[in-house]
Amino acid sequence: MEGFEKYLQYLVGQSQAESAISDKSVHRFFKEYTDKEQASANASDPPVRSIHTYLQQPLERIQKYKALLKELIRNKAKNGQNCCLLEEAYAMVSALPQRSENTHHVSLIENYPATLEVLGEPIRQGPFQVWEGAPGIRTSSRGHHRHVFLFKNYCIICKPKRDSNTDTQAYVFKNMMKLNNVDVNETVEGDDRAFEIWHEREDSVRKYTLQARTVIIKNSWLRDFRELQQRYSMAAWSKSNTWFKDSRLLTDQEKYQTYSELRSGVLVLIIKNLNERDLGHYECELSNRLGNAKCAADLVLPSAVART
Repeated sequence: MEGFEKYLQYLVGQSQAESAISDKSVHRFFKEYTDKEQASANASDPPVRSIHTYLQQPLERIQKYKALLKELIRNKAKNGQNCCLLEEAYAMVSALPQRSENTHHVSLIENYPATLEVLGEPIRQGPFQVWEGAPGIRTSSRGHHRHVFLFKNYCIICKPKRDSNTDTQAYVFKNMMKLNNVDVNETVEGDDRAFEIWHEREDSVRKYTLQARTVIIKNSWLRDFRELQQRYSMAAWSKSNTWFKDSRLLTDQEKYQTYSELRSGVLVLIIKNLNERDLGHYECELSNRLGNAKCAADLVLPSAVART
């Protein structure tokens, strides 16, 4: 799968490559080179490809990979076989164009107070109408046109800027919020396209009301926000969960293994080499900055369950 990251790099730089060969001198060079190679080629040789053809080849390969994976998934499904890995591969290949577009937009951010690389790869980006202020009722003003970027750890708001002389787009950095310091309100009264981000800072709380162009776009952003915040929450829980059996702390790491499923929010206890001595009452205690929680379960023999 790592090899496909090269396609992402290519897609990100594709517009620059096309712009480079559109230069008259560069275009003339490759045209003369192609004509020269064609003139010296044998009649049985395949035709010499133009530079434009070579630039299109990676895009054509991506489409071929998608078609091949789709056919493999279809055939495996017909035979009742597991397609999970193939479906993951198909999703990854299909996401390459959108990932490249997201990364390209990040490269256009100006005045960011650090290197853009520290932000990582963007999960989502897009235009919004944004209202900013202290918590309270949204003002009747039209808000501001902003471009919002969502990363694994941050949400960044920028001001779009277009240079009419060069017809180029850029984004001027305005605000950054760490996702572990924000709360998301998914509904705004009277506006089904809007949601709110409450950003807790050291000395105050700021509210950002974001209005998407469509309800579908809004829901897509909310889905990603929920998933990222769930990961933060589960990461906090998983670092501070403690397991007990019959009120005694479980410390034998050879016997017991624990892990958390980030997507489902489930904490799992694995008991190795299970025997009758492992029957009993199990508890899991959790704590993070939001509070404490506890859950419990009894491990019994199936025959004992049938008698109760």
